[in-house]
Amino acid sequence: SHPWVPGAPPALNTLLGALPAAARNWYIHDLALHEAARGSGAGAEIVARLSQLAAARGMASMSLIAVGRSPGFWARQGFHPATLAGSKLASYGAMAAFMTRGLVRK
Repeated sequence: SHPWVPGAPPALNTLLGALPAAARNWYIHDLALHEAARGSGAGAEIVARLSQLAAARGMASMSLIAVGRSPGFWARQGFHPATLAGSKLASYGAMAAFMTRGLVRK
């Protein structure tokens, strides 16, 4: 995960180059848990900690591209489907969904 520009996630399998100076969004590229950790609450705890980190750094939102069966998990973490302009979702697969959530800045 890293700071990024709202509404413009990086394309899959591309180098970032540099983090944008005007980043106002915290982008979650991936969250993977060992099978034994699934259902333990570890995923929700990681998202909560990332939210705190992002808010403390002045980010206004978080975003991600949910793939596979993950949209339900992300919805439980407060993320909502959002429209994404362009064709960046295509590289993530037919069922990919761009999702965002706001943050309370501290």
